[in-house]
Amino acid sequence: MLESFDSYSKNYNELVNDAIRQTGYDADNFISAKLHKLRSLFSSLSKKSFRLLDFGCGVGNLYGQVADFFQPLFTQE
Repeated sequence: MLESFDSYSKNYNELVNDAIRQTGYDADNFISAKLHKLRSLFSSLSKKSFRLLDFGCGVGNLYGQVADFFQPLFTQE
């Protein structure tokens, strides 16, 4: 499975952008929408420090925005 994904990882964002182009959004908007949903579902995350494991398909885009979105409560270890 890892080898299968490796072939996509180099142009993952481009593939996501192509897949969602008709919506008018891009990969960054998609990540931001996920974070807004996460914050609405778990509003207590905005009030205390926490650890987050982002698992599944992707190349780690979530981490680039999560620190800004929940700042200063999130730290990467």
